[in-house]
Amino acid sequence: MSKVVSLLVLLLDLAGLAIAIGGLGKMTDMCRKEEVSSSLFSGIFLTDERAYDCGVHFSLEWWIVSFHVFCIFAALLASFVDALNSKHIILHCFAISTTLFCWLGQHAIQGAYAFKDDTSSTYGKAVKALAAGCITVLTTNFLFAFTYGRQEPSDAAAPIESKA
Repeated sequence: MSKVVSLLVLLLDLAGLAIAIGGLGKMTDMCRKEEVSSSLFSGIFLTDERAYDCGVHFSLEWWIVSFHVFCIFAALLASFVDALNSKHIILHCFAISTTLFCWLGQHAIQGAYAFKDDTSSTYGKAVKALAAGCITVLTTNFLFAFTYGRQEPSDAAAPIESKA
């Protein structure tokens, strides 16, 4: 039963990750194609090589997403193929991923708040999609930790009978 619940949570996690990837991809593409004013990237000097500058600006976000894809793949291997032995390794990876997504989500939510009244901005929609994806991923990471980290009852936990 717990494997089925873990699978459902991981599928929901993948859906949230797809939403986040869509928003982040659109943001990166708009930055690269000069569809976004440089005032949105305060503190970042955008030169003529915008593709490089936008890649540098969004590189941490893409690494966070890539690490989470690795975590999901490892969780699927550990849950259903029994390829990995330790639940602790998977839970630690998800803890790191959750921490990184908290940082990413915090920045995405702040960016989405800047566009709260602007419903026509494509960049605002991309930031809102990234924020929604991050919130979904964070929620499902906690659900996965609760469902996957649950101890299964085993024979070793049975009480020892007295021979006296």
